[in-house]
Amino acid sequence: MILRGWTVVVQFFGFSQEGVPTRVSGIHIINAPMVYWPIHQIIMRILPDKIRKRLKLHTSLESLHSLIDKNCLPESLGGNLDIEDAMDSELLTKLFNNDIPYEGN
Repeated sequence: MILRGWTVVVQFFGFSQEGVPTRVSGIHIINAPMVYWPIHQIIMRILPDKIRKRLKLHTSLESLHSLIDKNCLPESLGGNLDIEDAMDSELLTKLFNNDIPYEGN
């Protein structure tokens, strides 16, 4: 399963920032359509420097491989992992099926 679409991306980063105690060290955009490129240029100008350094737009898999080891990527991205090893499908299923927002105490 490859995550596609802006809605899924927004949900994923919302969850990763609000739902789990993690720090996003990089966002890698792969195979973006040509229409995204001008938008990317505008976004890069308005983002803080700290975030701008974390956002990477890759024009090829070689560019991605120069930053991320192939042993950490699925075969669909030129890596060495099969899809089952690359993703926790049980966790993804739970995330996408849970549409009840966290209320907090």
